[in-house]
Amino acid sequence: MSSRFKKLIFCSLIIASCLLFNIFSINAQSACPADLNEEECQNYKQGAVAAGRIEPLIASAGGDRTVLIGKEILFSAHDSRIPSYFDKEEIEYWWNFGDMSALERGEEVKHIYDQTGNYQVKLEIRTPEESVEDRALLKAVDRALFLIVGEDQNVFSRTNVLNQAERMGFLVHIVAIKEEGHNFVIEDQLVNTLLERIEDIRESNLIIGWTKNSIEVNGLLRLEHRLEDKSVFADKSLVIASDSLGLISRRVQPIYDTLLPKNVLLVQPELVEKVIEGESKNQLIKEVQSEGSGFILLGVHSRRNFGKVTFYNFLSHFINSLINRGVSINTIL
Repeated sequence: MSSRFKKLIFCSLIIASCLLFNIFSINAQSACPADLNEEECQNYKQGAVAAGRIEPLIASAGGDRTVLIGKEILFSAHDSRIPSYFDKEEIEYWWNFGDMSALERGEEVKHIYDQTGNYQVKLEIRTPEESVEDRALLKAVDRALFLIVGEDQNVFSRTNVLNQAERMGFLVHIVAIKEEGHNFVIEDQLVNTLLERIEDIRESNLIIGWTKNSIEVNGLLRLEHRLEDKSVFADKSLVIASDSLGLISRRVQPIYDTLLPKNVLLVQPELVEKVIEGESKNQLIKEVQSEGSGFILLGVHSRRNFGKVTFYNFLSHFINSLINRGVSINTIL
């Protein structure tokens, strides 16, 4: 017998052995315990196959977040993991919003909170084999802050402001500006971003601009020309934080004249936290004026206040001085 023929027989034996091993392994895996009937045996085999796939069922209710009361909120279970061997019709999604309202069913649902407070949202996913759940914390508040900030601003100071806003019960919308390149290009990018976020601006009570070169001032003025609804800023307080209040006050005055917000205030950056505290108490102007300095209040009274003091504008300068010292406009005759 030739060596080539021996090698052929040896290889054939090895292949046959592998095939027999696989057959016996499959039969062993699919074999049922002797005490199971046909239906129980079928379920047993399906369970073994499912276990082999190693596809866990994981529910995801979304992360913790802050929302505004009275506004429709979308809840989605899209980040959940559903094993592929389940049909879509076999999966049920049930939401508990933690506010004593009825459970709602659906992979995506919407809900409105009527009262401020902290709520625990629970998502339960039910399948023919098991149920899993996930929870998220939700804080419902009644005020929002829109913050325009430079990316290169002091991170520590910015973090303190954001933390304080959250403690004071604000939903915070933030636009971070990268102040590199020509100012006109940066302003144009800002205007486009503000237009995209106009609904966030609309729902905000307080708007704060805090950038190195006060880019937001020209950006807000240019925004006015592209707004269809000119009343967007009508009930809002608009605050610009800058180290050079006197230099930018002339630039900021047109914001009051064109956007017509409730208040326009220039403050030193260290007063930003005071601004947020004041707005949370509905006493923004009073709280800032209590500091005594570091701010300028703009409005109708300040329109003629720029330039040198003359016989014709002395009264305007005098009234503006009284207002910035804390005297109410309503008490000035």
